[in-house]
Amino acid sequence: MAPFRGEGQNNKSMIRKEQKIFFETFGFLVLKRAFSPPEMQKITEAFDQVMAEVGAADSGGDEPSPLTTKFFIDPGFIERHKTLKKIADDPRIHGTVEGLLGAGAYYAGSDGALCVGDTNWHPDQGWDPSIPEGRLDPNLTERSGHYYPGIKVAIYLEALLAGQGCLSVIPGSIHSPFHERLWSLHCDIPDRGKHLLQGDRINQFGVNPSEVPCFAIESHPGDVVFFSHQIWHASFGGDPGRRMIALAFKEAATNEQRRAYKARHEQQYRNVESRDS
Repeated sequence: MAPFRGEGQNNKSMIRKEQKIFFETFGFLVLKRAFSPPEMQKITEAFDQVMAEVGAADSGGDEPSPLTTKFFIDPGFIERHKTLKKIADDPRIHGTVEGLLGAGAYYAGSDGALCVGDTNWHPDQGWDPSIPEGRLDPNLTERSGHYYPGIKVAIYLEALLAGQGCLSVIPGSIHSPFHERLWSLHCDIPDRGKHLLQGDRINQFGVNPSEVPCFAIESHPGDVVFFSHQIWHASFGGDPGRRMIALAFKEAATNEQRRAYKARHEQQYRNVESRDS
């Protein structure tokens, strides 16, 4: 199954007009009980099987050590199991994505994760320490993909509540200049942007990360969370080993820069397929 698929499909939109407006305004959308309990049981069993196989390979067959840091398989997670492969093409997923991003939106990869501890604030794309001026940064190119519209689709395999590991988002933070105004929250600043914390331009807010105003997206197995690659998000609390499947989708590659972005990621997946074959 080709990893970059979905272009040209005519999946009937799974969303209503007001849901699309909600997503375009706030940057996220939740479909409650999109998958049935029997479907989630199969998905969970497949997830656990892939994680067990990869974990055993990484440990050389020894007993895996206790999980102390986030463990994830990226890229190409769902491609490792026939049950998981079906998720990206499912109308509840791809049809919803097309309803939000438009015709020609394409699947652009997946990962699976066992989460540990907190994940601090960040957007998956958008502002980054490498482009401190955001959309106005002279080093920004569309080829980099920072502001290329896309969606992450998250399927959580445990019930996650506020303060107990659920995804938290800052509604509306997909929009500039609000998006860029939040730059000092970025989790990568301590490692890649210490220089940005010097001088008069610093705009830290004087609160702990968990106290930043946000919306906690509580979810249960079967729910699906769609959120923009540019939304600021985090998670706090929760037990080690929280299981998540994430799929990435991008808006149609309608110009040379977007086609170049897509081609780079296609090559990445070809490299993964070659390595795993």
